[in-house]
Amino acid sequence: MNIFDSQSFQKIPTAKFYVKRSRSTRRPVCYTSLSSSWRLSVAESKPQSFANHTRLDPPFHFFIIPVFALGVVLSLIHFFAHFAHSDFRDNFHAFLLILLAFALLALVLKTRLYALKVQDRVIRLEERLRLMQLLPEPLRARIPEITEDQLCGLRFASDAELPKLAERALNEKLNRKQIKQAVQNWRPDNWRV
Repeated sequence: MNIFDSQSFQKIPTAKFYVKRSRSTRRPVCYTSLSSSWRLSVAESKPQSFANHTRLDPPFHFFIIPVFALGVVLSLIHFFAHFAHSDFRDNFHAFLLILLAFALLALVLKTRLYALKVQDRVIRLEERLRLMQLLPEPLRARIPEITEDQLCGLRFASDAELPKLAERALNEKLNRKQIKQAVQNWRPDNWRV
């Protein structure tokens, strides 16, 4: 039996790719589709637009960052409050505590930035594929000229307005914010980090 024959693959309506299904159980071998209740909770309550497209991650923005920032502040307060009447060893330990607090805060921020950079790389790939399908031939040759920043802005444009907006972005050298402001029919991105 060829594992790649078309009979053993079924298209799953909630996913945009094929998943190998077991012939004996008819249950998916790979669980890639998400339940509709979870998808609905992810979707925003009101339509996404330029005014409301930014997202805050409450555990990250309201707990993790404040806790690590507080650690930096408290370690600095401890160091300077005890600097005058402490010996070298205590001051050295307090200084190491400051270094540790800054290192942990930097680790948290860099981890977030790495995730955002990976997201931008995926967006770049997705949008280049989308542009290859939607742009007329003369503009397809100019796809490599579109910057990563412009591609991240173009992801919100609907399929109908993408060709004109891409051409405008290339000709006028629009940045991400200007492209987002120019989008008329907003294509929401509810899966962003």
